[in-house]
Amino acid sequence: MGAWGSGLYQCDEAADVKEAFADTVKLPVDVDELVARVARKCGLGTDPTSEDEVDGWLVIADQLHLFGLDHDPTFQTARHIIDSGADLHCKEELEMSARDLKKRAQVLQDLKTKWAAPHPKPRKRKMMNGPEKYLFDIGDVWIMPAMDGSPVPFDWYDYDPSTIGDHYTPNGWAGFAVFDRWRHEDFYARYLIGILHITGPEKPALADAPDLPIRHVTDKIPYLDANGDLQERDVVSEAVYTAYVRTPTKTLRLWEAEKLGSLGTVDADLLLASLKGEFKDVHTPRDGVASIEHLMTLGSFHHKILGGKDAASMLSAAPDMPLSRFLGD
Repeated sequence: MGAWGSGLYQCDEAADVKEAFADTVKLPVDVDELVARVARKCGLGTDPTSEDEVDGWLVIADQLHLFGLDHDPTFQTARHIIDSGADLHCKEELEMSARDLKKRAQVLQDLKTKWAAPHPKPRKRKMMNGPEKYLFDIGDVWIMPAMDGSPVPFDWYDYDPSTIGDHYTPNGWAGFAVFDRWRHEDFYARYLIGILHITGPEKPALADAPDLPIRHVTDKIPYLDANGDLQERDVVSEAVYTAYVRTPTKTLRLWEAEKLGSLGTVDADLLLASLKGEFKDVHTPRDGVASIEHLMTLGSFHHKILGGKDAASMLSAAPDMPLSRFLGD
C-alpha cells in the first residue's frame, strides 16, 4: 500500500476494498456475512490496526454507513483505529507529509461525526434474486464475427460509439471453448475458457473445431533496466483464462455470437497442466479476474489505440494446443 493522499479513498487498498464491497453488497446475504465476505476477499481480519488493514476497515465502515447498514463490530473497529491513532501512525510510517497528516486527522474526525448519525439518504441495496444463471455449458464452442481476430469492443471510454463503423469491419471469426464453470462465492458465474485462433474469412463448422488451436497472447510488459530506463519485454502466454461476463444480457447479442456446438467431454485439468506461460497462475485463479468482453478483444483497434503504434497484446496460434488434445474419448 502507498500513502498517496489524505482522503479516505486515496490509496490503492481503500479503492480495492470499496470495489470489493460494491461487488459483494449485491449478494442476498445478511450484514454479518457481507462484512465477512468483504474482509475475506480483501485479506482483512488478522490485525485491524496494522498498515495493511487500517484503510480497509475504515472503508467498510463508511460503505456500511452509505447503505444505511448497521454492524456494530465494524464501527467499533473503525472508531478504535481512529481513536488509538493507529491510522495516523501507519500513515506516518509511510512517510506521509506533516501537512497531509494534519488533513488526514481532520478526515478521520469528520468520518466519526458522519457515522454518529444515520445517513440522511442511504443508498438502496439492490440485491440479486439468486445465483447468476449460466450462459455456457462445459464443452461449448462459441463463435462470432470478428475483425482481425477480435469481435467488436464496447468499452466506449476512448472513442465515440457512433463512429464504430469507421473502425470496425468484420473480416473473419473469433471464438472460445468452455472447459469448466462454477459459481464464485456461490453466486457469480465463472468460466474457464480457451480463446481460439481462427483464420480465414470462412465460418468454421463444428467438425473443424477439434483442429482449432488455442491462442498465444504476447503481452508487452514494461520494466526498468539497470540504468533506470523504461523498457519493454515480450511475454507469451496461452490464452486460457478464468472469466466472467460483464453484461450477460448484452454481450452475446452485440457480438452476434452463436453456439457452434458442443465438443462433448473436455479435460480442464489437462488444459491447466499444459499451460507454460509466465502468467498462467495470474490468468486462471478460481475467482475470475477479467471479463470475457475484455479478453476477447485483446487484439482490437481499441487496444491498438491505447497501446500506440503497436497493439498492447499480439495474438498468434499455439500450434501445440489444438482442442483435440483436450477432448475425451
